Amino acid sequence: MGFWGNLADEAGKKTGKAITNTLFGNAAADQTIDIKGGLNNPNSSSGGGSDDITTQLKLQKQNIELEAEIREKEKNQKILDDILLLEFEAENIATNIKILTKLSSMIDIWIKDENMAPFYDVAITKFDTGLLISQAIDSNNPFVAIMTKKKEEWNAYITEQAELEQQRLIQIEQEAQQRQELKKKEAEKNALRTKKFLIFLGIGIGILILISLLTLLPLLLLL
Repeated sequence: MGFWGNLADEAGKKTGKAITNTLFGNAAADQTIDIKGGLNNPNSSSGGGSDDITTQLKLQKQNIELEAEIREKEKNQKILDDILLLEFEAENIATNIKILTKLSSMIDIWIKDENMAPFYDVAITKFDTGLLISQAIDSNNPFVAIMTKKKEEWNAYITEQAELEQQRLIQIEQEAQQRQELKKKEAEKNALRTKKFLIFLGIGIGILILISLLTLLPLLLLL
């Protein structure tokens, strides 16, 4: 059964539908591009020219890319579907431990992959629910303690990554400030060089004028 069929048949799965829309946008079925397009598309131009062939090849490429995108969405929707269908039991801790172990293996991978962050969010929410239920059943169960430890490790990892990201942003800001200061210093140097050039230019012009006057002075005296 498809992702939307499962959500429609399961109580409380409206949340899953909202999550899917948020993660993947509209369902693949809402795509309006004709998957059957290309050379066999009756709406395609049939002039037989090179432009028609180029257009048809582009349509085929677009359709191939769209089909790949749809398959990727369906795969991602299946992952969400599997997570949402997991149900913990109020009294059977063995079943809950199996589910927590499965979720734990997923989270261990997804927590380190930014592209899988949406799936991590769904899985960790499910994990937290199951852990609370299991702790209520038997807080002394060793597997519950292991899963609690895993949760602590994930929290520590997230905190560490947040601190590293903060340090990275601070470093970027410092480097930007340094570049700004270098630009400012370079501008000041250029302004100083320009000022010196103008001073020397003025001196040079003054000397030329003085030389000209000294040259003309004897002639003026003869007059």
